[in-house]
Amino acid sequence: MVVVNLSGGCESVATLLWNLKRKEDVRAVHYEFGDSSRKETVRVDIICGILGVPYKVIEVNGFN
Repeated sequence: MVVVNLSGGCESVATLLWNLKRKEDVRAVHYEFGDSSRKETVRVDIICGILGVPYKVIEVNGFN
């Protein structure tokens, strides 16, 4: 199994796609740092939904 740290940006999405192309069992994790990263979380939800990749959002507090 491969776990990709998915920020929603082009580099992490490319890493996700590369592992999917290799037929890996892929999962994603996304770290949410409060309201400022909410747009990224929505992007991750859309990307993983389209690609059928299970993911987990981990909320990180205390950095704002």
